[in-house]
Amino acid sequence: MLALRTRQLTDAAGYRWQPEYRLHAAVAGDESRHFADGEGKPALSRDAELERLRMTVSSLEHRQAAHYAERKRLQAQLDALRSKVNRIKAAVPFGNRLSQLVSAYILTGGKSK
Repeated sequence: MLALRTRQLTDAAGYRWQPEYRLHAAVAGDESRHFADGEGKPALSRDAELERLRMTVSSLEHRQAAHYAERKRLQAQLDALRSKVNRIKAAVPFGNRLSQLVSAYILTGGKSK
């Protein structure tokens, strides 16, 4: 079953499995990395490569948009919490001094100097 799936993947992708394969940096001017079988046949056609790159760019754009939206949501949540804290500080006498003392207590782990 595994051999069948391996053969199907090899036929569909046009790549061969290399046992103990390791990535290495491509040397400038080394064109052999563009060929699957070393016979001078391109591993992927130009159109297939362009389509793969378009899909990659599209995927990255979607991820970037999602992260940007999440960042905006978290920033809005942080701003809301800060405004609540500032309202509480304003309502409590000596609120700023009290928050400084609490912050110092938390930062030192409850140990006094």
